[in-house]
Amino acid sequence: MSKEGPFLIGIAGATDELTPELAGAKAAELWRMSRLGLPVPPAFVLPTTLCGPANRQEPAALASIERGLRKGIEWLEKATGRRLGDTRMPLLVSVRSGAAHSMPGMMSTILDAGLNDRSVHGLIGLTGNPRLPGTATGALSRCIPKLSKACRPPPSRPG
Repeated sequence: MSKEGPFLIGIAGATDELTPELAGAKAAELWRMSRLGLPVPPAFVLPTTLCGPANRQEPAALASIERGLRKGIEWLEKATGRRLGDTRMPLLVSVRSGAAHSMPGMMSTILDAGLNDRSVHGLIGLTGNPRLPGTATGALSRCIPKLSKACRPPPSRPG
């Protein structure tokens, strides 16, 4: 198994084994639940080992993250029959943090990534509920400041 990821969880083609040290405790437990036959939505995770190098802006780590995200989203689109940003069958994802040992409150979960002014119409069509996107876009507008904070580069260290 490649240590670069993405590691797949929840359906056929899933990764052979995930450990908390490699993928974080949440992802490892979801992987275990799926292997036990419990219903787990399809997911992918990038390795925890990319965190430090990415925070240091190492080009190889940043390229690995970009490749992993591209491959993971592509896999989710194939697995679900939905597409990120699509106007008829939008794929919405949650972005979560993970570490080998849980650290509650260290990072906010970003919900409904993939929802935008166009894909919201697909969500209405799928659910038949014109109020649902208002709830989702309200949640999205509350998440934008969190996303901005989470995606901001770390402060420079003196010295």
